[in-house]
Amino acid sequence: MRFRYSGVSHCDMGDVTTSTVWEKNSIRFKDDYYGRNPLRFTFTDWPKTIKIKLEINDDDGYWGYELVDHIEYTFKEKNVRPISQAKRHKLELAGSATKVTILVKVFCSQDYYGKDCTQFCEERDDDLGHFKCNPITGEKTCRKGWTGEDCLVNPDDCIGSRCHEGSVCVDRLGYYTCECQPGRAGPFCEGEINECVGQPCLNGGTCHDRLNAFECECPRQWRGETCDTYIKPCTTLNCDHGYCTRNETGSEYCVCDNGYRGRRCQVAIGECESNPCGENAESCEDLPNGDYRCKCNRGYFGRNCERRFSSCDSQPCQNGGECCEDQAGGYNCNCMSGFLGLLCEMSSDECASSPCQNGGFCKDTHLGYDCLCLDALSGLNCADPDPCAKSPCLNSGTCVEGEGLNFTCKCGPGFSGPTCETEGGDPCSSEPCQNDGETNQ
Repeated sequence: MRFRYSGVSHCDMGDVTTSTVWEKNSIRFKDDYYGRNPLRFTFTDWPKTIKIKLEINDDDGYWGYELVDHIEYTFKEKNVRPISQAKRHKLELAGSATKVTILVKVFCSQDYYGKDCTQFCEERDDDLGHFKCNPITGEKTCRKGWTGEDCLVNPDDCIGSRCHEGSVCVDRLGYYTCECQPGRAGPFCEGEINECVGQPCLNGGTCHDRLNAFECECPRQWRGETCDTYIKPCTTLNCDHGYCTRNETGSEYCVCDNGYRGRRCQVAIGECESNPCGENAESCEDLPNGDYRCKCNRGYFGRNCERRFSSCDSQPCQNGGECCEDQAGGYNCNCMSGFLGLLCEMSSDECASSPCQNGGFCKDTHLGYDCLCLDALSGLNCADPDPCAKSPCLNSGTCVEGEGLNFTCKCGPGFSGPTCETEGGDPCSSEPCQNDGETNQ
């Protein structure tokens, strides 16, 4: 059989020569061992087919180099992919006197993606953009809080905010916060602070909570904002329905019980005349002791029907979350799958546990995740192997994928068998000669 080859000097993509290897018949090329490894060759347009040439020479010292072996192999790769997708090919090449095993991978340059490396994307987080690059397609993915073609637009998250009236909404990157006015608290300033919690009223005084304030109802003989001033008992004035006290000048006067008025609290009055129950009551009833009773509308309670019965009436839970009241008058949100946060306002990251195996790219979805697998893998988590991934074909045979886990081997000249394991047979059966070349035995 005639076999024609060309010299290694005709290599368009480049060539590399190692240093001399002394007294060794078996060599394992490690990083920077007898030259750089791996060898990288750059190109502008991928020709889909290249020829790999190897020359092995004997160093005869003074007499120069003597050719020991020459190996050529035609390598084919249809498409160029990003490095995360590029398939690694294991080639076992044999010449007349040597055998060489090499690994070949064809991939895009840095920041280039897509099927033919035509998509350019450079991740950034500055004044020119705020985005990441999809490791497979190279499409821009805006970072949290940014949108627009180059992810330069920070949308106003305060539009439609749930901040309580009177509070200030502050726009953040992808969310907002509420600055509450004095006397209010909570994520949306929806709660009123109870200023009576610290029991500010002294000497048996009763505290009444107000917005950002409190009011003390003091017992007899005590006065002041916190009932801290003692008043001497009266000696000349008797009060029929109340008690006597003194003003700043020492003059005596009566403090009447509810339902009475007059200098000595001798005149009975109806407490409901001043409408103490307000708009949240169905009716007001005067009691014989001068007090009153409010009949509250549904959803309100308290002495004057001033408190709402349900804190879930405002529907604070978002994205379909269920609102549940607690015993303290507050509420908790039970979020639907795929959401979290105090008000179910945030989408959970199903990719946080890195479910995609073997270099697959995880894409978070509303109720789960999708794995974008490398070419040689498939399945929910990219766990199903490609039958050709481990290069089962021997002696430089080419693996051809079949259905499922099946494959066939296209053997090189001089080999046959299911995995090209048998030496012999018709060397021309594989049609090794290209470009209309003829084969001769």
